[in-house]
Amino acid sequence: MSKIPPMSAVRAFEAAARHLSFTRAAEELGMTQAAVSYQIRLLEDRIGAPLFVRLPREVRLTGAGRQLAPKVTEAIDLLGAAFSEIADKTEHHLHISVLPTVVSSWLGQRLATFQTAHPNISIRVHMSTELVDFKRDAIDLAVRSGAGDWPGNDVFPLFPLDYVPVCTPSFLEKHQLKEPADVLRIRRFGNANWWRRWMIETGVEPPASNGTELIFDVQAMDVATIL
Repeated sequence: MSKIPPMSAVRAFEAAARHLSFTRAAEELGMTQAAVSYQIRLLEDRIGAPLFVRLPREVRLTGAGRQLAPKVTEAIDLLGAAFSEIADKTEHHLHISVLPTVVSSWLGQRLATFQTAHPNISIRVHMSTELVDFKRDAIDLAVRSGAGDWPGNDVFPLFPLDYVPVCTPSFLEKHQLKEPADVLRIRRFGNANWWRRWMIETGVEPPASNGTELIFDVQAMDVATIL
């Protein structure tokens, strides 16, 4: 017969010895008080000595209990550390902060391929349009649109962005939009910075203000609203 008692009995004893309470041990382990008492009784029968003195409103460790308790706690801590070490080596978490539009139109279809190639990496995707503070936020990498001028960060370009104004055919005909500068005569929706870049690229002097902005986190919503 193995000299190692059942782990359920060992865990019940360790928790009860640490709390000096069967009730608190039961709460910690998700068991009933009767179940904790039963497991400890099995352990006492196994070693042939009482581990607790049971009083009406409390329990106290016997000499054998005081001798055993710190060694059992140390052994359980060592087991926990051993399993944690293996888990850390076999599974890694990668937290990515991404623009919602990038997830739906570019990243989503690539995640399955990446996880197939790297089965030990667990990916957590956080959708956001805010800039990430890597010192404060629990994020490993972020995907954002811009010129890449973010000091203190390693920046890698993924792909270029093309800015294209979108409207319905009826709107185009009604407002006679034929030249890039014609957009200055209409109310424009969307990110003001994107409009500004598009105007500069097409030779149009950007206005001081783009007016009231209507911006969604997902570009598909921008398009759906306009069309």
